[in-house]
Formats: sequence, structure tokens, C-alpha cells
Amino acid sequence: SPAHGPSIDVLSSTASVTQGWFASVKNSVVGRNIVFFFLGYVHAPNTTQRTWFCLSDQTLNTMSANDNPAGNYAGFRWSGIASDTSWQCITKDGTTQSITPSGVVPAVDVTQSFTMVFKDVVPSIDFYINGAFITNIATHLPPVNTLMNWVASDINTAAASHGVGIEQ
Repeated sequence: SPAHGPSIDVLSSTASVTQGWFASVKNSVVGRNIVFFFLGYVHAPNTTQRTWFCLSDQTLNTMSANDNPAGNYAGFRWSGIASDTSWQCITKDGTTQSITPSGVVPAVDVTQSFTMVFKDVVPSIDFYINGAFITNIATHLPPVNTLMNWVASDINTAAASHGVGIEQ
């Protein structure tokens, strides 16, 4: 792995559904000027894989299982299942997703940085990848006072040799 500090890898060489890994205790509250920063990488992106790096009020299983999962969230998704050609910047208000393609492709085994800045004065979220501003989304935001989990997940419905990693 390309890790520079403590890291976690989730890998599979089987043709089965695998997912990992973490939803911490709910520790971020919308309406509190959240800054989300994540370092992650994809090992072998393919057409049967879905990856999320996000904040969500949902469980890891819920986020992993769908390109448009239930609940409230904001984050980054890459899904070969949804035919994504680049990382997607996504928000959801419990009903409707706002999706903006980033134009940044998953770099195989190369760490990329993902940042969201929640702007509470004028509700919106700025999205950055590798330090470059990508977009500002002001629609379909998670409601104020929503408790959010940090979620990093990867699921593959068929192919072998896939996975993601995170580092700090």
C-alpha cells in the first residue's frame, strides 16, 4: 500500500461481496462547521465495485449496499456499478441526492485526499480532491443537527482483487 502513516487496507481476492470498514460513533453534527478530511486509495477499481468516503447518519451496511442509499449524507463515491468515470461529490437530505462529477479518477494504489467544508452561514458544502476545489453544493444537504458517522466502505459484487485503503 502507499501508506505514509497508520493505515488500514480492505482487500479481497474472492468473487463475493465484501465490505469494510468503519463507522465510528456518531461524532459530527451538521450545523457545527464540520471539516471532513480523508486520505484514501483504491486498489483495483472495476465495474462491480463501489467505494464511499463520507459522513452519514446511516450504518456501514446501508452505505455500502447502494449507489443511492437511504438517509442523510455528504461525501465522495466512486462506483463502477453506477458507471462512474470519476469520483462523485454527493449530498443527500434523506430524499434526494445532488451529484457532481469531480473529473478526478481513482488513482490505483495512489493516495488521494478528500476534503469537505460545511459552510453553515450560507448552508452549502465545498468539495476538494487533492487540495483542488471541485464544487460547492447547496442543495439536498443533510439537515442541521443531524449526527453523522465517518464512513469508509468498499463493496464488490463479483470481481476478485479489489479493495480500498485509508491512512492518516
